[in-house]
Amino acid sequence: MKIKFLALAAAMMISTTSFAQFSQSKSSSSSSNEISKGWNSLYVQYNSIGTSYSLSSFNDRYDDYGDEYQKAIDNSGMSDKLNAFTIGYNRTINLTPSTPLYLEIGAALQYAFYSDEATVEDRGRYYTEKYTVKYTGHILTAKVPVSLLYHIDIPNSDFAIEPFVGIDFKYNILGSVKQKLTEIDDHANMGSGYYDDYDDEETTKINNIFDKKKCDGHPANRFQAGWHVGANFVYKKAFIGISYGQDFSKFHDDIDLKFNTLSATLGCRF
Repeated sequence: MKIKFLALAAAMMISTTSFAQFSQSKSSSSSSNEISKGWNSLYVQYNSIGTSYSLSSFNDRYDDYGDEYQKAIDNSGMSDKLNAFTIGYNRTINLTPSTPLYLEIGAALQYAFYSDEATVEDRGRYYTEKYTVKYTGHILTAKVPVSLLYHIDIPNSDFAIEPFVGIDFKYNILGSVKQKLTEIDDHANMGSGYYDDYDDEETTKINNIFDKKKCDGHPANRFQAGWHVGANFVYKKAFIGISYGQDFSKFHDDIDLKFNTLSATLGCRF
């Protein structure tokens, strides 16, 4: 499915060639000379990061624990998305003087974060306990995007459209997660002093999710790769863009965790 999607994206770029050549011929000579040399870009992005994962691998170890835990997550209403912001730099190089086809190579730094909570009910034979569970997480990632970009001038205007497709190489620098459980039941009716030593709050934190020792031998992966496709909308030196991408490789092997990212970009060129 991914191969078909990438092939379609490439075909869309190729199909714009005739229109692009026509529009390039209509654009001013100064604009044509400027873009033929390539350019530098600085940009900021907002990223909405979705997840795909499976807990079925836990079934073999803990007697259907994975399926039961997945049901609990689904019923909790907790979000499976992360938010992120990215700052980056791209260098764009013309591949052939006669065609506005470019190779774009960049470097970026992304900070992703997650925070959500839900109320959970634990029913036993003789008791029912309610508690809130709050999850927070942070990931700092260095990225190297590599793209093929096609520049299409809009005739008789300062606007242009640039479809692009490419791959991302990622190195996850830092990552931490925290789980906080808070008991919300009232134990006063259990008798005076019965729960004097009862701790109604429990926090579990992993400061480095890429450290094998701190993760009991099940760390997340530092290196990842993925693909992306999108388009820029250019006005003179400024541009906005939208793109979508998915991981080739897993962020965590045990739960087959991968990310898919929808991004909105604002940038300038020089």
